[in-house]
Amino acid sequence: MQTNSELYLNMAEEIINQFEGHIYKSLSRTKPEEREDLAQEIRLKIVEKVFSNKFDETPGFFDVLLNDEYY
Repeated sequence: MQTNSELYLNMAEEIINQFEGHIYKSLSRTKPEEREDLAQEIRLKIVEKVFSNKFDETPGFFDVLLNDEYY
């Protein structure tokens, strides 16, 4: 049985793998010597978000549409 930390780490790894192509595509306009550092920072932010457990705080479509504070 996996611990919560292992589960979150596996989730983060799966999400990073899914976004890897998008990460490098978005970095195509940066200097080549800075790309890997920036890619690492993006991966770190993904891991931080997975471990923060704040997915439940993400507003839904109608929350955004009907609530002025979101835009």
